[in-house]
Amino acid sequence: MMVLLKQKSIFKTAVFLMLLLSIGACKKDEQSTPIGIDLSKSALVKGIVKAELDLTNEEMEFAPRVTKILFQIDANQFTNQPSFSNNFLIYETEVDGVVGYQISIPVNEEGVNFTLIPQDFEYKQLYYLIDPYTGDTTTKNRRVVYKQNSIDLQAIKDEIKIIDFNFTY
Repeated sequence: MMVLLKQKSIFKTAVFLMLLLSIGACKKDEQSTPIGIDLSKSALVKGIVKAELDLTNEEMEFAPRVTKILFQIDANQFTNQPSFSNNFLIYETEVDGVVGYQISIPVNEEGVNFTLIPQDFEYKQLYYLIDPYTGDTTTKNRRVVYKQNSIDLQAIKDEIKIIDFNFTY
């Protein structure tokens, strides 16, 4: 009888320890943003992006699909006790090649300053080549690297900020 009680006691202890270990092994689902940043407050930034991709017409074209645009926000704007020395939140979106781009970025109650950073891209620009002797034209293309300087802006909660820009070469 005594042996049976010891076995039950050992069994209960083993079950208790396994239960305790399984609860302790659970991992909390954490967001990858710094502590104190409320992602429920945001602003929508969108716009049209164009570039002179075809010199055989007089209009600028929409920048090519997957042209990247970065948005850099100083993380210190989200806390009263700055502790994120030189830490930035970086968000990325791409131009859709038809309409433009759009992205939702986090803001605080007062709004945030951010930098829109268009990423360079290369494209085979179309152009006319004119024969100096005959005046005949031939359509050619050449590799061109398109650039645009970064733009410093501010966004406030629930704002729709429209930023159109053109790439140059």
